[in-house]
Amino acid sequence: MKKMMISIVIACAFLASGLLMIPAYAEGEVISHTDPTGDVYNDGFTSDVFNNVDITALTMNVGSEVIVFEMTVLGIVIYENTSLDYNYYIYIDHDGDGEEESDIMVGMLMNTPMMLFTSEYGTGYSMDFEVSGNGTDTLRVEIPVSYISGSPGLTDIYGEASVWGDGWNSADDYVNEDFGVVPIDDDEPVDDDEWDDDWDDWDDDYETEGDPTEETPTDESIEVSIDSYGMDFSESSENVEIEVKVGGTTSGTVVKCAWTTVTYMKDGTYEVESWEVGPEDMERITYENFTFENYFKGKGSGGEDDWSTWGYYIYAKMPKEEYEENDPDEDMENVTKVVWVVRAFSDDDMTMWNQDTKDVTDKLKAVMDGESTDDDDDLPGFELFGAVVAFISVAGIGFAFRKRNSK
Repeated sequence: MKKMMISIVIACAFLASGLLMIPAYAEGEVISHTDPTGDVYNDGFTSDVFNNVDITALTMNVGSEVIVFEMTVLGIVIYENTSLDYNYYIYIDHDGDGEEESDIMVGMLMNTPMMLFTSEYGTGYSMDFEVSGNGTDTLRVEIPVSYISGSPGLTDIYGEASVWGDGWNSADDYVNEDFGVVPIDDDEPVDDDEWDDDWDDWDDDYETEGDPTEETPTDESIEVSIDSYGMDFSESSENVEIEVKVGGTTSGTVVKCAWTTVTYMKDGTYEVESWEVGPEDMERITYENFTFENYFKGKGSGGEDDWSTWGYYIYAKMPKEEYEENDPDEDMENVTKVVWVVRAFSDDDMTMWNQDTKDVTDKLKAVMDGESTDDDDDLPGFELFGAVVAFISVAGIGFAFRKRNSK
């Protein structure tokens, strides 16, 4: 399933005597877009469902303390008490480059209500803001101006609404669709190649073909190594806690790094997880009964873009019952080997690289058995597959992973 990207826009400009940043736009400013009805791309739902994501209007009003967004649909807004996963997104462009820098998401994830604000400015992310409108035709979101302190301005907004469930059924609609998204003609099937090309424009993830452990480095003037790790796994009658620290070094001119895992199965097949490109950094956040923190970044004297030393860290605390429900012990029975791969790049296009690998099979299986593996021989690998995937799936924190790559 393609990842869903979310992003939005708001702004502010100077700091005075340690006081709150003053917004670089005027109170009372309004941005408004309308959208025709009946333009939903629908695959399998009846109108009583897809009308609930048929957007008719999106507006933004700037106040002195809050910015108010309203998204109106033909049917009713649903983000509570439903077996289907409805999701409503608002994206904002702060600097006029036609790309979003801040995002709002309100909706459902695995039958759990979810709301999240993320931004390249100010707060960075939050789950604490005002949302209303469930069961009406208008979703209303209020974001404090302080959440986007430091942004350069406010130039445009666009919106998306989607619903999926009941097998593979799905429906999507967009407002101000010329901004950042591929217009969809409801009378024509989606061109997968066109969609993939547009997704590539949005998504700066690094991908490879084949088994990366079998590929030949293209720049041996640089080096990267996995030098150490520490991991602790603990559980009580109520919670499971996992903490991992991984460290390494590079030499030569390294501009960024990425990591992935390769899982080899007994039937001779293998699976490569999506590459995670640094720097990325998510501060510790607690949502209901879940706590999570994660980063992969340079730790040299020059900051997160200085990869002379680098670090990977993950912490997760979750209800024990959620971990046990998602712990993939049965899947591990079919696994013969898991390898953790870190790759360093000497160019921004990520074509010139060298890498290091570690066989993490024994450590991963130990984690699945609930053991700590606090030594310096190997990595835990697979991003603590069972525990962390359980956490991300249930809490919906996957929406909050925003890459902090330099531009």
